[in-house]
Amino acid sequence: MSTSVPDLVRALLQRPIAFHPILAELAGSVTAGLMASQAIYWTPKTRNADGWFYKSQAEWKEEIALSRCEQETARKVLRSTPWWKEKRAGNPAKLYFRVDLEALALALSQYAGNQHSRMLETGSGKPADKNAGFPQSLLTETTSEPAQQRGNTRARARLYPRVTPADKLKEIRDRETVQRRNNREEKNHQAKLEFESAGRGPQAASIDKRNLREELANLEWIASSAKTPPADLEFAHQRITELRAALAKLKGAAA
Repeated sequence: MSTSVPDLVRALLQRPIAFHPILAELAGSVTAGLMASQAIYWTPKTRNADGWFYKSQAEWKEEIALSRCEQETARKVLRSTPWWKEKRAGNPAKLYFRVDLEALALALSQYAGNQHSRMLETGSGKPADKNAGFPQSLLTETTSEPAQQRGNTRARARLYPRVTPADKLKEIRDRETVQRRNNREEKNHQAKLEFESAGRGPQAASIDKRNLREELANLEWIASSAKTPPADLEFAHQRITELRAALAKLKGAAA
């Protein structure tokens, strides 16, 4: 017996996720709000006492259907908030996330207070005028409805300009930098595995030194880049110290 359409629909929709629109309003981004909502779902489920949890890009993609680019954009927005935290830990390094619930509660309280103040400004408990806060010089002076709407649209366009080509180019370059870094990490990890399986002879030691020097050079380049996020910068400095110690140990063993 073939599966009925209602059964098929129910099967496809059996894994809903919780989305909190207020988080999207708080962050100013729907994708950031979606990622934050899913992070809040996982926060009480982690075994870490501080609320840190690991989730790969593939797992984010499977759970909330955001592409790699959309995830990076959402994370960039969330990192600008006081309640979203990221860090790299482990070897090889993994990206961990945490929602600071106390900071989030404070941000939500401030947001609710601002909304309440806007409602009181109307004197009737109704939401404030949608044009409140826009300079009158930016709004059209005509009283006709279509012209007023056009004036409001122009005002919003001037206050909230669209992304420029330069902004888009910067986004592409940042994405390429992340891709190159990920490729280097994968390459270094594979080299380490090959070295460990090759034994500890002179040839293996030479391979080890070469791989360590290459990884050290890559991390020093990342650490010197102004575009490196603080979380990645902290990991880079920590790893640089480890690599220099490992090279010194190999040099001493060879002597």
